[in-house]
Amino acid sequence: MKCFIFLTLVALATASDDCPHPHPRGPAIFVRSLQEARRWRPYVFKFAVAGMKPLRESEVNLKKIVRGDRHPELVDTDFKVVLRTLSEEEIEEWHEDLPEDPRPHFKSVIVGKVYTGRLSCKDQSPYLVRYGDRHHEEVEGLEVEDDDHHHHDNHGFFFIRVEGCPKPEAHPSYPAIFVKPMQVAAINETYSFKFGVASMESLCPCKVHLKKIVKGDRHPELVDTDFKVSLKVLSEEEIEDWMDKKDEKDPRPTPRKHFKHGIIGSVTTGELTCDDQAPYIVLYDRRHGEEELELGDCPHPHPHPKPRGFFYIMVKGCPRPHDI
Repeated sequence: MKCFIFLTLVALATASDDCPHPHPRGPAIFVRSLQEARRWRPYVFKFAVAGMKPLRESEVNLKKIVRGDRHPELVDTDFKVVLRTLSEEEIEEWHEDLPEDPRPHFKSVIVGKVYTGRLSCKDQSPYLVRYGDRHHEEVEGLEVEDDDHHHHDNHGFFFIRVEGCPKPEAHPSYPAIFVKPMQVAAINETYSFKFGVASMESLCPCKVHLKKIVKGDRHPELVDTDFKVSLKVLSEEEIEDWMDKKDEKDPRPTPRKHFKHGIIGSVTTGELTCDDQAPYIVLYDRRHGEEELELGDCPHPHPHPKPRGFFYIMVKGCPRPHDI
């Protein structure tokens, strides 16, 4: 399972223009990405928080990630967490277990020992070790890496799998969406591009949507565009021709799925302004698309690494987005 909280494409692209300086990264957090325990048995594991500046134990907390009505929520656990700040000598010894390249020389390290008590199936879930509340807005991009490395900075995300409990449900069937991730256009000019939606199951053009992603008060929001979108349902022969052309443009040796149903979308923007320079997303069935954008299927240990259908329109002549 992959576990990183990536600076999500959505968070990056919707970052406020009022913040020209990078956000501080904060301490590194090391925890085994997949914790495997047995039902009705207590379980114990450790994590570490490391930084270049002095750290406070009072800022370290452990949260469970649950699905809210529209967004992931962080809730307290009943696990017992014991914290200890390492001495300089203990930090030197702890450093020996870190990957050699690169190996930052942390000045302050807090080690946490977690006692879960007897576990039940409700404890099978993703969790987050936080320092302060710096990850409060970042739970949308969860990925968990299925490795046994204890000393890997996965930003505090991990998953507890409880043996004897049902495995998390697989992702619902969702069409593949093909769109060039970076669309570069000129200011005050009309721009046209295409996207594709493909599936093994029948598709309905009525479920295809193109939305602009804007920064909301607490989460990204989807709004309509004034772009003209024309949709065409493809026959199987047209799908094969389309996939052949796609393979010619992208000849990487990846296995090709033989889709049975496809829809091509042709987009005409009209004259572009700097307000149009933004992230966008092509959705099939807006309900599922919003889940993927906003939740990242967070409670699932195998989430999709990025929202399907995501792309960015860069308008030449407009200020570049600030780096985050």
